[in-house]
Amino acid sequence: MLARDNGASRDHSLLLAGLGASLVRMICVQFQVRFFLAALVILIGIRGAFADLVEARLLDNRIAYFRVGSAGAHLDGEISSAETGWEATNQPVGTILDLRNASGAGAVPDAVASFFANRNQPLAVLVDEKTQGAADHLALALQANRTCLVFGSPTADVQPDIMVKVSPSDEMLYLANPYAVLNTNNPAGEGTGTNFVPYVDHTSEADLVRDKIKDGDEDENTPVKVAPSKPVIRDPVLARAVDLINAMAVLRLSRS
Repeated sequence: MLARDNGASRDHSLLLAGLGASLVRMICVQFQVRFFLAALVILIGIRGAFADLVEARLLDNRIAYFRVGSAGAHLDGEISSAETGWEATNQPVGTILDLRNASGAGAVPDAVASFFANRNQPLAVLVDEKTQGAADHLALALQANRTCLVFGSPTADVQPDIMVKVSPSDEMLYLANPYAVLNTNNPAGEGTGTNFVPYVDHTSEADLVRDKIKDGDEDENTPVKVAPSKPVIRDPVLARAVDLINAMAVLRLSRS
């Protein structure tokens, strides 16, 4: 009887030990999975925060726009790679380097600064109070060499050539979508840069003349043709830079 009790006790102990080991393994597996996911999120965040080039595109099919996350050693190479994908017929007439909210550790590599200084076309650099580190040094180096005009808000080292004040909250929205129409109750003229007259489609001069004549019922009933609209850049800093590039392109064309 005692031997039977001892056997049952041993079986019970083995069962508890097995359950305990399974529980430990399950906890370890869950911990490993959570650790892996947390590490993955951290790595993705680090990569996004310190990516040299965040965005590259052509504005109006004529102005090269580069938004920078970090002014690192690979920035010039990433921009060159992005430009190879553009068609030969869409060669830019100018460049906009957006360093707003950009950073970077250490000094700016000479190759990166020379890359922008030697583009041989109008260059606009956008900065704000969050432009810091290597990005701030890059803006300062380009401004000091007189190879660009700087737009935006002052940084630790750079005083913009053309001051454009935008609230930090609005600027983050514009960085996400430069065509966004923001709701603001600020009266125009306060320098916030967020009060724009909405873009309105307009008829052509020929359509206006035809509409004035109205020489019959057919003309009166003919719907007026409306010119197709194009997206309007609402980001005030970017819009000023685009205006400058376009104006300089016209001057260059008139002198050629």
